Amino acid sequence: MNYITFFIQPAGVTGIAVNIKSRKANIIIKQHMPIIDANNSDIVALELKTLTQQFLAVIGHKQKSKVIYRIIVADGKLMQSHLALPNIGLNKYEIERYIEGSLYKTFNTKQLLSYDYRLKTDNTKSLQLIIYAYQQILIKRYIELYEHTKLRFIGVTSSMITHDAISELDITEFDKIALLPTIAGINFLPWRDRKRKYNRVYFLVVIMVFFVLYGIAIWLWREHAYSSLDEQLRQNQLIHNELQQKTQQLALLINAHNTLLKLQANLAEQIASKEQFILLRSYLGLVSLTIPDGIWLSSLSYQKETLELKGESFLYADILIFLNLLEQHDKTQHYRIVSVKMQQHLLQFIIDAKPANLVQEYDD
Repeated sequence: MNYITFFIQPAGVTGIAVNIKSRKANIIIKQHMPIIDANNSDIVALELKTLTQQFLAVIGHKQKSKVIYRIIVADGKLMQSHLALPNIGLNKYEIERYIEGSLYKTFNTKQLLSYDYRLKTDNTKSLQLIIYAYQQILIKRYIELYEHTKLRFIGVTSSMITHDAISELDITEFDKIALLPTIAGINFLPWRDRKRKYNRVYFLVVIMVFFVLYGIAIWLWREHAYSSLDEQLRQNQLIHNELQQKTQQLALLINAHNTLLKLQANLAEQIASKEQFILLRSYLGLVSLTIPDGIWLSSLSYQKETLELKGESFLYADILIFLNLLEQHDKTQHYRIVSVKMQQHLLQFIIDAKPANLVQEYDD
């Protein structure tokens, strides 16, 4: 970056220092050009413009965008005053508003002023305001000569302020000041407004970046959540399908088991029925051998583990003998006479008998 510094004194533009940054060294170009009638700000501005064009031609057009301008004014037009600061803990913005409210009354002028200030602590440790003011019309003429961002300083350096007064600029200070990339002192440019605007823009940018990052984070979280949800739904669907398949298989196994139980029950019933039939046939064979000669059996029926015997006899004694023989038979669980009726000189009887082995087999 290249720096062109102008020194304006009552006699005119008394010095110009150009600091050209090269790769190897700093080149300092110094020139003293007194201006006649320095009180005429138009002539000063015109001379500044002419000198600027001359030096831009020297350094080349490629370096034009890399030039920063500084103007140090000690032309006797700088105004200075002290102002008491209320002890109420004002911040910087409130101090500036306080100065602006009392600026023109303090300097007793109606001309527009540009100002800067310094804070100083006196012997009582109270803060004192030292206000420096400069005619705003002069500031505007200088600003109009250069691009808004290229003019960085208009004012006095800290070395020129001694004991709250402005001393004259020593020409021997040219080299030192020209080499400085940043000049400290009283700057009448509206740098505080620029700084506030920059801070506001920076704050807005930070807020926008924050919301953009927040939006991106929310979007990433949403995508991750939806992705996790989709994966979970897919896993749940797989589990659901597998569960349905297992349920169907279980239902088939239960049906097969029930069918097997039914088959086993039918087979057991068939086996039991077959065994009962065999035992019943054996029991009937024994009963047939027990029937006395005076007894005729007309029908046999088996129902509910009971054998019903229907027959006829001439004598009631023959029926009793038949009952006695059934009782003595170890295959008879118990018996009873259901009915005995006289029909055409014959006794018609009905006897129920329960075979013992059939009852036992059925219970088992």
